[in-house]
Amino acid sequence: MSISEKKINELCRDIHENYGISLAVCQIFGKRWSYIAGTGDNLYAGVRFQINEHYGLIADELPEIVKNEVLTRLNTLVEDDS
Repeated sequence: MSISEKKINELCRDIHENYGISLAVCQIFGKRWSYIAGTGDNLYAGVRFQINEHYGLIADELPEIVKNEVLTRLNTLVEDDS
């Protein structure tokens, strides 16, 4: 299972342009979260959201309304690539 870096970057740029929020999408290996793509590659002190057992999202901040949009769109990317 893999997610298109191009699609992730498009999503993250869109969120950054519309809401000013930096995002990093990571692949999860146990306790280790490995950066794949996004608008912020140094967000390890940010808020973490696990999308599924393989992927997670790190954001510098993520208001609830934006969180729902981001997680819905990321879930769609994950489902399309599974």
